[in-house]
Amino acid sequence: MSYHVKRATALGFANEILRRKGAELRFEREPLKLLQDLTRAVLNTVPFHNVFHLATPIPERRAPSVDENVKDFFACRGGLCWTLNSAMYVFLKTLGYDVIAALASVHEEGTNDHAVSIVKNVTANGAACLVDVGFGYPSFHVVPLDFDCESKVFAESFGRYRLVKTRNGSFSREHVTADLKTSKEHEGYYFKNEMCDVDRIGNYIDQNVYRSTNTIFYSSLRLTRFVQNKCIAIKDRVLLMEGDDHKLKPTQLGSEKEVIGTVAKYFPEIPADVLEAALSNLKLTQDASYSSQ
Repeated sequence: MSYHVKRATALGFANEILRRKGAELRFEREPLKLLQDLTRAVLNTVPFHNVFHLATPIPERRAPSVDENVKDFFACRGGLCWTLNSAMYVFLKTLGYDVIAALASVHEEGTNDHAVSIVKNVTANGAACLVDVGFGYPSFHVVPLDFDCESKVFAESFGRYRLVKTRNGSFSREHVTADLKTSKEHEGYYFKNEMCDVDRIGNYIDQNVYRSTNTIFYSSLRLTRFVQNKCIAIKDRVLLMEGDDHKLKPTQLGSEKEVIGTVAKYFPEIPADVLEAALSNLKLTQDASYSSQ
């Protein structure tokens, strides 16, 4: 593990960038509440997107190192789940939390294409808690894993979800409908309350996400951020804005120029030249896919 962040740097990020003043004292007095506040603040500050991934020529694509992830995280440039959650793990560990990194799988068990953090010893009974700031879907709450069968339902931004214990001892994150039935409309994922070496997780995600041609991040532009807990997202040439009713309202973006302008407006962290490279590479990918059909 080569990465290292000074505690003063982590505290500065918490106090100044995330605007959670007094983080050092709060960590001693109310670590769970601080953890909750930090999780929500990160989701409202650091964007989720695949622009850096798309901007890289296909033969050169790879999972960034943890050090690279930490730099993009603290600079609020964001990235995919690997960037956000591996850096969140380092951030929380540097602050002093008892945290482990865990491997997760989207859609079905065994895909090994997602990462989460699990924090221990912050609740009154010492329950492990799930922290995820890199799924693209809202996960504002720190969720204790000490429930019998399933957690309560969390209604956050445009989504509802719960955690469920599976028969083999793992957990699943399930989207649920308004009548509390399991929804297959959006992705969920599986994970175990087991420590996995962060670099090992990176190796899995390198192969299963960054070097794969079978993920949505290879063939589609995706950006998501939250502003005052409301979602703003771009999916190819569609802008999605969360309204007061917590529904996503789509607006068609007619041209590449309009896409570039919209990204600049809502995701100013993305350099214009990097976005243009991403769109150019994406067009080549889509044209190749179309011609092979």
